[in-house]
Amino acid sequence: MEGIIMKKVNIFFTAALVLVASCAKEEVPAVLDKNDAGQTTITFTADLETPTKTSLVEGKKVYWTEGDCISVFGDVALTNTSFSASEINNEKASFTGYVTDEATDAAYYAVYPYKESNKIEVKTDGETGAVTTILTTDIPYYQKAVKGGFDTDLNVMVAKTTPGEQHLSFKNVCSLIKFTIPESLTNVVSVGISSREILSGRVRMEFSEDGAYAMNSENNNTGTTNYKEVTLASENGTALESGDYYVVVRPNTNTYSLFHITVTMTDGTVQAFKMKENKQAIMAENNIYNLGTINMEKMTQFKITNAPVGDFPMGVATYQLTWEGDGTPTFSPRTSDIATVDKNTGLVTFTGKIGKAIVGVNCAGVDYRVAFNITKGYYREEYDAASGSNPWLISNGWSNSSHKAKDPEFTAAGLKIYPLLTAKTDKKGTEDDTSDDVVYNTYRCDMKKTCSETYPAYMNIEYPIVCFCLEDVKDTYGVSRNITFDVVEKDHGIGGAVQSNNVDGKYKYLVDGKRILIYDLSEQTIGGKSLGDYGMIEFQKTFQLKYADINDSTKKTDFTADLSLNFYGYYTFRTLEEAKAYFGITD
Repeated sequence: MEGIIMKKVNIFFTAALVLVASCAKEEVPAVLDKNDAGQTTITFTADLETPTKTSLVEGKKVYWTEGDCISVFGDVALTNTSFSASEINNEKASFTGYVTDEATDAAYYAVYPYKESNKIEVKTDGETGAVTTILTTDIPYYQKAVKGGFDTDLNVMVAKTTPGEQHLSFKNVCSLIKFTIPESLTNVVSVGISSREILSGRVRMEFSEDGAYAMNSENNNTGTTNYKEVTLASENGTALESGDYYVVVRPNTNTYSLFHITVTMTDGTVQAFKMKENKQAIMAENNIYNLGTINMEKMTQFKITNAPVGDFPMGVATYQLTWEGDGTPTFSPRTSDIATVDKNTGLVTFTGKIGKAIVGVNCAGVDYRVAFNITKGYYREEYDAASGSNPWLISNGWSNSSHKAKDPEFTAAGLKIYPLLTAKTDKKGTEDDTSDDVVYNTYRCDMKKTCSETYPAYMNIEYPIVCFCLEDVKDTYGVSRNITFDVVEKDHGIGGAVQSNNVDGKYKYLVDGKRILIYDLSEQTIGGKSLGDYGMIEFQKTFQLKYADINDSTKKTDFTADLSLNFYGYYTFRTLEEAKAYFGITD
């Protein structure tokens, strides 16, 4: 076993993991200032002890880095509060934040990294009166692969002060699993590891009154989401380089080394094998358990042939897994709140929530894992007008009662819209000669996303290309259509038209009778604010496409006449080139 502690590093990851020695008590500093809520500034110093073993990368050390944040809890008047790193000096840093005046002399607990979901709980034994403080945080199921190390902000560390102390000496609570991708294997995008014991999800660290730390066997039996698996994956579905990789897992000393290893390739095929040894796999704090080199010769002949590669889009209703090879697989959901699966057919049905949808597959006694990394801001919403569960509201958009027409209707044949109650006349002749005048109907259809918890609307700046696909309704007389994309978002006060994109708009394409409208949100300014300035924004009220001034001279004044206008879907992409390739746009 190799004992180390892990943290961010300069150049790239360096490993180190040790139990942290206690530090001399330092007095709380004088009050520097207060925030608008009347809370007091307090600064902690924090250190990462020099590792006793640096076998992963010789000569490298463990450093705090800019942007690091910790959760700080107090036993008096302080809940989960984010403290940011400053005055960074390699293994040492200062963390500054605000507390109430009552909390300045309290004992503090800290967790790295900061997460909104980090929690603190205090329990008192009814018989002995002993007080136990429990810190709860997460070890992610889905982790980004980093050659020679692991993704930043995954290694959970904790620290505790005594009342009045301002120094945090962090202790790592994670274990590591190591594996090696050989040079001969050039098309691996993810490696999944499953075990008999819980590897990821919620973890609980328990402190007694004397500051002693423990993690007992019941600390994941809380009814929260826990997984007996973890997946390490590349970004964007690219192949991983050969070399060593590390997975952060929950410590466990009671499991034996029965692991199922799942490997996903760049073409979406998945294979697995069962690795069993007759010795204990000690995955304790300060330890690395080495799985060894991936050997594809051990893989079973059964294959999943179309697993998702890279991020998976929101809005997809179902996904059919396919397979080939010997045996009959059975499927089971591992995250039923995000996705369910038919036991026999492999048809995956998504609930609309964001997160990691995990599907278990068992064939001939070997367990497989298929992971759908459903990402905020990445959409593929195919619109079914005949369905009653659409995440879009359809209206004619007119508030003026003299013009307001019948709202569009869902039918099995598609979406039908109706003209305004007042026809328009285009005068072609003189005032006395109206023989060339044409009376025509005007139609409008607004398509608004409901932006509910089940069907959220986000813009992820990594997917700034927004596309709408709809039926091309030609203007048979006179006036061009008027197409506007409107948004109102949640946190930054951005609202208004993204772009007025008429029939001659910059990004307008026609493919097989379908009109593709494309907007690049990274280049848009709305109300003087740039959408591209934010990594992620949530649309709280409005996310809609207004399709107005559709003219039809053949309907005359028949105000009951319907016009077909099918809305096929809404999509986002990383680049314009990616969008064109998806829709088959060649120009």
